Amino acid sequence: MVSFHYKELKTISKNTKLIDTYFISRVSVSPYRSCVHDCKYCDGRAEKYYIEGSFEKDIVVRRNTPDLLDEKLKKSREKGFVMLGSGTSDPYQFIELKEKLTREILKRIKKNKHSVIIMTKSANVLRDIDILRKINSYGKAIVMFSLTYSDDVIRKDFEPYASPVAKRLNAIKVLKENGIAVGILAMPFLPFINDSYEQIKSFTGILKKLKVDFIIPGALTLRPGIQKEYFMDVIEEKYPLIFERYQELYNKKLSSGAPKSWYVDELMEKIHDILQKYKIPMYIPHYLYKGVVPVYDEISILLAHMEMIYSSHGIDISRLKRGRKQYNEYLSSQRSYYNKKRSLRYTELESRIVSSIENGQMINIIDNNKIIEFLKEIVVENKEYDYINKRIIIENRKV
Repeated sequence: MVSFHYKELKTISKNTKLIDTYFISRVSVSPYRSCVHDCKYCDGRAEKYYIEGSFEKDIVVRRNTPDLLDEKLKKSREKGFVMLGSGTSDPYQFIELKEKLTREILKRIKKNKHSVIIMTKSANVLRDIDILRKINSYGKAIVMFSLTYSDDVIRKDFEPYASPVAKRLNAIKVLKENGIAVGILAMPFLPFINDSYEQIKSFTGILKKLKVDFIIPGALTLRPGIQKEYFMDVIEEKYPLIFERYQELYNKKLSSGAPKSWYVDELMEKIHDILQKYKIPMYIPHYLYKGVVPVYDEISILLAHMEMIYSSHGIDISRLKRGRKQYNEYLSSQRSYYNKKRSLRYTELESRIVSSIENGQMINIIDNNKIIEFLKEIVVENKEYDYINKRIIIENRKV
């Protein structure tokens, strides 16, 4: 039986350093802790998260979350994305239909004119499509669905109380029809269960038809302790023929829970090949965050993504890596200064960086003319970068 524990949060933290280039947000919020979806592989069960009680049966309801977020956003000098959801809880698990904390959080995000990225496995997100459309009218709303298969039989084994696959696919369709960006957190792929080339290709083909904006893939991690034991019990019971293969693949007992490197390399090679063929980016694409995050964060995200994109294509990234490091060191020092000076607006930092790129002074920070010329097109001339073709877009024409 599921129990709900009502608690008050003391604060909502904000990243005051460099932006998270993976999920492109500075503020993250989750109105619940633990999750009734009972996903058998969930990393949230790991001891490192200090979850009290039963992960899938003892749900913490943080009822003051909307008010805390409202106060945080009122005081924020920067606009950008709020991440709604976490790796240890789904903001749309069924208690949300009663408590409506996620909906209230979205109202506060809209009120303060911020954008939002939502992580969920639930089709219940469609309830709030009215607010998402309003957020999209001035900023950007992105919904990221966790999904790695089109087979609901597998879903029942590993995500018993999450929305069925068909409902998630329909939610993607409805959101896209309403102009809401949708990405897929394709993680974790389960070794020897849904990770063959043909399975991934078929799954990706379905998502391509639905016009998803990006797919972020990942391998299964099993941290030693509760998480691994819970998952391996499921494998032993329902997939006994591959139990020993799992034991071998995860026998290093790494704190990260990562499988052997050869498996990750092979999996990512397959995924990269398939996504390239379907022309779907592996990272949140430039067009979704350009104009939403401040220019200085846009540069950080874009350079980080380019580094990963070029590296996956076997391109030498040594100069790009050096340039990104130089820029990040400069930005870190500037942010430290602005964080101490509450009277200063971050728009001043934004203007300073744009000006330094335009007048050529950025060469004193990044000693790479090629990167600076690239940034001039992106920042000063306001162009977009195409992650798939690795080209700047000019008037809807790739060059």
